[in-house]
Amino acid sequence: MAAPRRVVPTLLLLLLLLVGGAVFVVMLGDSTTDSAPDTVAPPETQASVESGNQRASVRRGPTRERVGTGTLATDLETAGVPGEPEQERADVLTPNAPTRSIRVRVVRSDGGPVRDAHVAAFAVFTRTPTVGANATTGVDGTATLDVSKLAQFRVRAWTQSAAGISGMQSIDGGESGEATIRLEPGRAVTGTVTSRDGGPVPGAEVEISLATDDAFGLRVRATTDRDGAFDLGMLPKEGLQQVDTTIRASAAQHATLSAFFSEFADDSELRLELERGQTVSGRFVNTAGAPVAEVNVWGPGHSAKSSADGTFELSGVPWTGETMLMRSASHAMPAPVALPAEVGEIDLGDIVLEDGVEITGFVFDAEGKPVSGAQVNVLQPEWSQIVANTQTNDRGEFVALHVGEGEYTLTASGVIGGWTSSLSTTVPGIAAGATGVRIVLSGGRSLLITFRNEADRAQITVASAEVDVWRTGVVTERRAQAWAGASIQTVRIPFTEAGTYSVEIKLPGYELATMDNVEIFDDRETRIDALLRAAAE
Repeated sequence: MAAPRRVVPTLLLLLLLLVGGAVFVVMLGDSTTDSAPDTVAPPETQASVESGNQRASVRRGPTRERVGTGTLATDLETAGVPGEPEQERADVLTPNAPTRSIRVRVVRSDGGPVRDAHVAAFAVFTRTPTVGANATTGVDGTATLDVSKLAQFRVRAWTQSAAGISGMQSIDGGESGEATIRLEPGRAVTGTVTSRDGGPVPGAEVEISLATDDAFGLRVRATTDRDGAFDLGMLPKEGLQQVDTTIRASAAQHATLSAFFSEFADDSELRLELERGQTVSGRFVNTAGAPVAEVNVWGPGHSAKSSADGTFELSGVPWTGETMLMRSASHAMPAPVALPAEVGEIDLGDIVLEDGVEITGFVFDAEGKPVSGAQVNVLQPEWSQIVANTQTNDRGEFVALHVGEGEYTLTASGVIGGWTSSLSTTVPGIAAGATGVRIVLSGGRSLLITFRNEADRAQITVASAEVDVWRTGVVTERRAQAWAGASIQTVRIPFTEAGTYSVEIKLPGYELATMDNVEIFDDRETRIDALLRAAAE
C-alpha cells in the first residue's frame, strides 16, 4: 500500500509542470505577435528607399485607425538604416502641395463630346515651348491636365482626323480652370529631313510656328529619328493655311531651313531638304595672347561657345556670305565677321579681344528724381548691335563695362509707377570712356492707351494685348507690339518719330478696335482711351 501513496504526489507534480508549460507557451506567443522585430512583411507591402549611398528595406505594417483627433495613418517599421532621422518616415502624413489644373472639354462642330481625344498644354512666351502633361478624354469628352509648371499657356487637342487649339489660359496658384476646344478638320504634319545628297538627317529639330488670334502664336516641335522622319501630330488645317504660319528645320553641320508652310502641298508628307553649311573655327585670345573661354559666337541659326583653350567651332552656317557675331562678358565686343560665300571649313585663326573702357552716368525722370532699375543699352550704330547693357542702382547710377573705342548711342528705359508706365530716351554720340552722362526719361514721342469698356467706360483688365501702329499717309510697314502679364489695363508705346498714326488694338474677348489720326508729339505724351466692345460669344 506504500507504493500507491508515492504515485499520487508524482502525478500531481507532472500535472503542474504540464499546466505551467502551456501558460508559458501562450505568453511567449502573445509577446511574439506584438513586436515581431524579425518578421518579414508580405511581398505586396514591401518597398525600398535610397538614403545616401545605402539602400534600405522599408516594411509597411498594417493600416490602423488612430482614436482621437488624428485620421487614418500608416505605421512604418524601418530596419537596416542606422541613425535614419524620424522625418524620413513622415512623408505619408504630409499633404500634397497645391497644384494648378485645367479641365478640358473637347467637342465636335455640333457640340457633342469627343472621346479618346489627345490634349496637351503648351507654354506660349518661350522660344523653346514647355509642354505640360498629356491626357486623353473620357466618354464625356473631358480630361484634366496638371499645369502647375506653366504660367500662361494654350491647350491643344487632336484626334486622327481633327484638331483644335484653345485661347490663352492663365490659372492662379492652387486653383483650377476650364476650357472648351471645338475640333475642326486637321492635317497630320509628318515628313522627313534629308541632306541635298538624299541621305537622312537624324536628330534634326522641326518646328511649326502656328498663327493664333494674338501675336504670340503656338510653336509645335519634333525631333527626327534615325531615318530622318518626324511627326508633329494633327494640327488645324485652317491654321496651317494662314500666310504667316512657318516651318523651320535645323541640324548640326547643316544650314537652317525656314519657309512658309503654305508653300507645301496639302495632305502630303513633307520633305525638308537641308544644305550642308560652313564649319567656322577659330581661337579667342586677349591682348597678352592668353586664351579666353566662354565667348559666345552666333551665326545664322547656330551658336557656339569657346572652350577653356579659347577655341570654338560653329557648324552649319549658310555659305551665302553671312555675318558672325561674338560677345564676351569680360571684353569689348569685336566687330562682326563677314564670312566668305563658300562651302567648306573656314579657320579664322586668333581673334584678339580688347578689354575696353567704361561709360558711366545717371538716369533721371522728368522731375529730376533718380530712376533705379532702369535698363541702359550701349548700341553700336554702324553694326546695329548692343555691345553692353546694364541697370541703374538705387541712386540712378549706371556703369557700362568693356566698351570698345568709338561713339555709341545710349538707350535707356525705366519703370515709373508700374510696369505699364515704362519711359525711354535715346542719346546718340556718346564716346567710349565718357563719365557723368545724364539721361532724362521723358514721355515725349509715346502713346499711353487705357483700355475701357464701351458700355460703362470702366477699365478693362486682360492678360495679353496686341497693338499694331502705322503712319497715316506714309508707305511703311505696320509694326506689331505684344504685351503679356497677370493684369494689364494700360500699355505705353514709344515712337521714334513724331507724326500722325493709326492704331489697331486686339484684346482677348473683345472686338477689334481701330483709331485713326492719333497725333504723336516730340515734347509730350499722347494719352487716349480705347473704347472696346465685348465680342459676341
